[in-house]
Order: sequence, then C-alpha cells, then structure tokens
Amino acid sequence: TTSSSAPMVRRTASANKPPRPLSQASSSSTVAHKATNAAASSSSSGGVPSDEEQRTNPAKILTPVAVAYNASVLNFVHVLASVVGGCACGVLGLTGFNGVLFFLAQCAVTALLLLARIQFKPFPFFSSWTSIAFDSLTASLTTFVLFWTMIYNIVHIY
Repeated sequence: TTSSSAPMVRRTASANKPPRPLSQASSSSTVAHKATNAAASSSSSGGVPSDEEQRTNPAKILTPVAVAYNASVLNFVHVLASVVGGCACGVLGLTGFNGVLFFLAQCAVTALLLLARIQFKPFPFFSSWTSIAFDSLTASLTTFVLFWTMIYNIVHIY
C-alpha cells in the first residue's frame, strides 16, 4: 500500500538531468539507439543513481538544498521525540541516571525508526548514518531536560 502523504525526506540525487541535444546529422536509428542506451543506463526508479554510484561519488549525488532540508526535518523529528520522551520520563518519575538512560534509549529508538523509514540507506538522503543519530543531539538533550523537569515538577511536586 502507498500513502498519500508527502515523503518525510527528500532524495539528494538529481533525478531529472536535462537531455543532451542531438546533432542535426544523426539518423533516426542513432536517435533510437541513444534513447535505448539512456533508458538502460538510468535505474528503474526514474534516473536515480544506484547504491554503488552513490558510494563511489557522493559529491556528485548530494545537493546542498536537499541536505539542508533533510537536516531541518531530522532536527524537528529529534526535538519532537525529545518532547514526548521528556514528558514520559517526568510522568514516570525517573530521576538521575535512570532519566539519562531513558534519554539515550529514546535517541536510539528515534534513530532506528528514522533509519527504518529510509530503508537503512542513508546515502540518498544524508551524508552519513551518523548524521541521523548525532547531528541534533544537543538540541534534543536540552529539550528533553526542559520537559522532563517541568513535567516531573508538575506531577510529583505540585
């Protein structure tokens, strides 16, 4: 089944390359041959390079606009997960080292869910898998601690 919602992340590969102009002296058989070669060389997913092409030349694949957009979406997801995790930690009444372990577990689960969402292939979307797990760690930590302490104080102290 397919969902009608927009994808969470954008591919950084440019799938639509402009076609090369054909010379005026080319015959119709040459045009058909070039079209066949172009169709065979592009992958079945609309011209998106294969995994091997992505690993061999990531600078050719990654575009700064798409990487920046994916980083902002990733930051939003991590912060939102930290809000939920901080609230849960506060309601459960966890303190000290148990709260820190809860934060680390929440970060690991979030990273695994994001990796599963992109089918464990970070290269079309991010520069490396470590960016998924560690890029917004400080923003996540501060948000987690803020909501953890606020909800803990509301539920258990007041």
